[in-house]
Amino acid sequence: MILFTLLFTLALLALVWTKLLPSAVLVYYVILGLITFFMYKKDKNASLSNSWRVSEKTLHLLSLLGGWIGAVIAQKYIRHKTQKRVFKIIFFITIFINLTLLAVLLAYTSSYIDR
Repeated sequence: MILFTLLFTLALLALVWTKLLPSAVLVYYVILGLITFFMYKKDKNASLSNSWRVSEKTLHLLSLLGGWIGAVIAQKYIRHKTQKRVFKIIFFITIFINLTLLAVLLAYTSSYIDR
């Protein structure tokens, strides 16, 4: 999954570099990725200290909105939310939906650029 995330990030950079996608989209993914990463970290710390947890709905919503890159990195390096099968299935669905929406945006912006 880390390789997929790296390839996606490189593709996003290439699309911005070639002006097929507005640079604001890259900034958006970076900001949402950082927010999501730190929410996973906060939830991991809360789980270890038996304190208030970040809801799974919140983590999924952040992934759906574009923070899934930060979530993938958090799952890999913080080792959080990697065991629960239902969570992982919903997580992959959020990635699919987010990428579909990005493809629609790309199609719209490229047809706008072609005019």
